[in-house]
Amino acid sequence: MRIYLFGLIILFTAIACAQNLADEFDSTRARSSAQIAPDSLQDGLFESYADAVGNWTELHDFIASYSGERLSDGIWLINTMPHLDRLLATSAVLKEHLDYAYRVRDEAPWPVPDSMFRAYILAYRISYEPVNPWRKLFYEEFFPAAKKEGNIRKATSYVNRWVSENIDTASYEFFGGMQSPDLTYNRCRGTRGEISALTTAILKALGIASRNAMIRTIRGEGVGMSWVEVFDAENGEWIPLYPDSPEKFGNKEYPIEKYPDGVTVVTTIGGFDMEFSTSEYVETGYLKAFFTKADQPAVKWGHFSVCVFGNGAYWPLDELGAETDSTGYFEAELGVGEYIIQCGMRDRTGSVWVQTIPFSIDEGDTTRVKTSVDAPQYLGTEMVEPGRFPVFTLSDFSGNPFSHNQIKGKKPLVLFFFEDGAEPSERAIPMIEKVLEDWADSVRFISVMVNPANSGVEIPEIEGRVLVDSGGELALALTDAESITELENNNLPLILFCAGKDLTYKIVSKGYNTDLENLLRTEIEFWSED
Repeated sequence: MRIYLFGLIILFTAIACAQNLADEFDSTRARSSAQIAPDSLQDGLFESYADAVGNWTELHDFIASYSGERLSDGIWLINTMPHLDRLLATSAVLKEHLDYAYRVRDEAPWPVPDSMFRAYILAYRISYEPVNPWRKLFYEEFFPAAKKEGNIRKATSYVNRWVSENIDTASYEFFGGMQSPDLTYNRCRGTRGEISALTTAILKALGIASRNAMIRTIRGEGVGMSWVEVFDAENGEWIPLYPDSPEKFGNKEYPIEKYPDGVTVVTTIGGFDMEFSTSEYVETGYLKAFFTKADQPAVKWGHFSVCVFGNGAYWPLDELGAETDSTGYFEAELGVGEYIIQCGMRDRTGSVWVQTIPFSIDEGDTTRVKTSVDAPQYLGTEMVEPGRFPVFTLSDFSGNPFSHNQIKGKKPLVLFFFEDGAEPSERAIPMIEKVLEDWADSVRFISVMVNPANSGVEIPEIEGRVLVDSGGELALALTDAESITELENNNLPLILFCAGKDLTYKIVSKGYNTDLENLLRTEIEFWSED
């Protein structure tokens, strides 16, 4: 039943998105409407309206009735919210969040610091839950009793006990989204992540700055742990709240007590941003990994992940991100323990090669890892004896002939044989066009579409002159292949290079080859230096 309901949610969301995207964005009207904002915010607001496409009017209706500080906070919400929220958010939902955030700030008996208001009270998003109007519900249900507690710690403990006593924990039954806080409240049941989101939502509705905290992957377990952090404005510190263990309120050692040697990375999500808080809960060290490719720093390279082993599998710590900086380095703070780096790359034939590099993190130390991400060339570069063109005549799509007599010339010639609409020829075309872009003035580029005999011919979408090799007769002769068909095209794409001095040629690449662009560039550069 839960899978069915989730499917309906996805369907309705997709329909709503499609409708909003289909609506026309009125740029002139949106630009004029954005003038409701102070001058310094108008451009940002207009960009947010444009990002919302047909839903921009809902966003504008949300802030149209506000002025002063409320207007500024409403604009902040619009400019900060994720793209999908801009497509789906309604004026009514956003107004409830803003109005009740202001109401509780005025009525709360505890301090609500201005620096905490936007990100940790006003912001409606907690994790990746649906955006619902839960703030009025939780204010009415919990504020009267919480107010009587008198201060933040006592009010937070009250919410902690209520959640622990009234909300049952459910297992995670499917891969997909999470239910909204109000649905968890009404069902009295949710996953650990959903219960943490509910707790955070209640605290926000009470004017208590709060944020979700989690360990996404625990070493040795393959599972995660979720809890909540609240900001004690009276003492100026973040304190943890564990929804299922109210007796551990304020105990930052609880995660390591529950999972000794298991804490890897602790993240907190407040407002619309994620922060790392690992060192607040466990001893940490640092990873400094350096990646090279062709003996040079692998700049902005992202085909790797930092992983931990648990429950029979390696689990990626995706929250760390996976991209090197402008110098080829990747750095991260991690809890003490054992980890691995997994790198994935392909060789020139498309075969996958994965490296697994174990490393350990010690307290206060920096672990340095250096690795090359050059894929081994399992098959090597096939050595092919230079061939000689046979007598042939092909025509282009305008009926103009091209024969063996035109091979010789002042410029070298690249012949690119491909099958239109078929792999791996299709993915080779952009590579060829990149080389053509750089060498069009120095090298002749001619594409040859290998067309099965007795089939129709349509002009392919490819730059430059295109010939037709009906039945693949010329390609067959040049490669000594037995057949080149749609089903058996191991010889395509085929790239030949001819220096233009005579009728001899060299096969640069034959068949699927992810490195064909570099091979062709190397061949041309070698010719240019000769």
